[in-house]
Amino acid sequence: MAKRFIERVNIIKVSKNVYELTQLPGLRCHPRKGEQKGLHTIDLYDQYRLYFTLEGENLNTVCIEKVDEH
Repeated sequence: MAKRFIERVNIIKVSKNVYELTQLPGLRCHPRKGEQKGLHTIDLYDQYRLYFTLEGENLNTVCIEKVDEH
């Protein structure tokens, strides 16, 4: 799972915006709703997801918040 985490972080680094992430197959990148509004998630491995926040639509500032089971 650590290898997949590093791969996902590298994908975020080279992406231009959130829309680009949502279009990549297999990531299932999407914004969270409800209590987790403001967070986005990307699938890591099986039921694990990477949760992150960002400033604006461009990925200039991204903060990895947690990795958690879905």
